[in-house]
Amino acid sequence: MRQDAPKPTPAACRCSGLARRVLTIAFALLILGLMTW
Repeated sequence: MRQDAPKPTPAACRCSGLARRVLTIAFALLILGLMTW
């Protein structure tokens, strides 16, 4: 990913954190599904 601004805005930081959280939850659910399947 390309970063144009040296300092990310709070909105971008929050969005990135939210995306990372969603990705982590999705990955955990995938692992759980594979284990229980």
